[in-house]
Amino acid sequence: MGFKCHERKDVTDFLQEVTSKKDQMQYWTHRNKRYRFITVKEFTEAF
Repeated sequence: MGFKCHERKDVTDFLQEVTSKKDQMQYWTHRNKRYRFITVKEFTEAF
């Protein structure tokens, strides 16, 4: 999906934050793609 959990971040906190419009961008890893908010629905469909 283009996100990575930071080494010192708890996985449960990461999962909550990566679905938050406020916090999601800090986990974006694609340098060659422009960031856009990924909705919970999109995560659900991808899973």
